[in-house]
Amino acid sequence: MQQINQVIHSQISSENRLKGQCETSKQWSNETEKLVLGLFARFGDLFQNKCKSVGIVIKDNDDNYTTTFKTWCVKLHRAGIDVNAVARGIEHLEEHIRDSVRTGNEVWPPSYAEFIGHCHKQTERASFRDFKRLPNRHLSNDEQKGKMREMREKLGI
Repeated sequence: MQQINQVIHSQISSENRLKGQCETSKQWSNETEKLVLGLFARFGDLFQNKCKSVGIVIKDNDDNYTTTFKTWCVKLHRAGIDVNAVARGIEHLEEHIRDSVRTGNEVWPPSYAEFIGHCHKQTERASFRDFKRLPNRHLSNDEQKGKMREMREKLGI
């Protein structure tokens, strides 16, 4: 339990440091800032009022960037997310939304970490890895029995 508390405390400390860094100096590129601006606007199109309820808002009442916006800028910048990755992420997110409509599941705007996951190339995701097919050859009854006998011997059954 003490280890869990230490992990939580260190996470909170790092988030507070990140907030402090974001407020005092810009930790991201202009390109990343533009990407996040466009991304938040696209989220508004896709999720409408759900964005506001989870804090995906660009500016606060004082016309300053929100902590959420700054965090997204820092995290996407550090992850090396560029315009091509954002395009992949939006495409994958839209596909996820379409699938959820068919299955009746409700989808909420992603966290920055979830969106970074959406940005990874599909070939890098485990669910999209290519697997070799089994041979599509039909065996005669004698061949099937021989294969089964061979498998049982290997398994010691």
